[in-house]
Amino acid sequence: MHPRITPGPLRHPREHGGAAVRALERRISELEQLASSQGHELRIQFERIAQLQAEWDMLRIRFIKS
Repeated sequence: MHPRITPGPLRHPREHGGAAVRALERRISELEQLASSQGHELRIQFERIAQLQAEWDMLRIRFIKS
């Protein structure tokens, strides 16, 4: 018979599961932070688009009146 080869130290299944849960929780937290940051950036971009649209509307009205 061949000796059994394990990829790493033997761990209790709960320890391995706990590490996996912590890793998932950390990843979820990172994704929440990223989503929040991107949401803030999107609000800024939409505000800028609204400002540009308002400026364009004013210029168009001035041009039509001329």
